[in-house]
Amino acid sequence: MSNLAAASNRERIETLSKGQRITVIEQATPPSQPTSPNRRLIAGGGVALGTGLAVGVFLLLELLNRAVRRPGDIVRGLSIQPIATIPYLETSAGKTRRRVFQVAVVVALALGIPAALWALHMYYMPLALLTSKVKDRFGF
Repeated sequence: MSNLAAASNRERIETLSKGQRITVIEQATPPSQPTSPNRRLIAGGGVALGTGLAVGVFLLLELLNRAVRRPGDIVRGLSIQPIATIPYLETSAGKTRRRVFQVAVVVALALGIPAALWALHMYYMPLALLTSKVKDRFGF
C-alpha cells in the first residue's frame, strides 16, 4: 500500500513538473532546535530598554530644567539673598487643566503608537518584512 502511495506521489510530481526532471540531491533533516526568535530575550530586552530610556529621559529633563525651585536657587543664580520667598500656589482649575493635559498626552500616545504601527503594516509594508529589511540594511 505504501509503495502504491509513493508511486502515485511521484507520478503526480512528474505530471506537475511539465516535463522537467526533478531529483532530490539530499534528504531533508528535521532541525534539532527551533529556529524561531528567543521571545523571552526579546521581551526582556524590550522591558529593560524601555525602562532605561525612561530613566534617561527623566534624568535629562531634570538636569536641563533651569526653573527656580528653592530660595537657594535664587541665591546661587542671582548672587543675592532674598528677604522672603512667596511659594507658587496652583489653583484647582490649574491643577485640573494640567491633569487633563497629561491624561490626554498619555491616551494619545497609548492609542497613537499602535495605530501608527497598524497603519504602517496595512498600508505601507508588513512589519515583519520591514524589520527584516532594516536588519539587512544595518547588518544585524
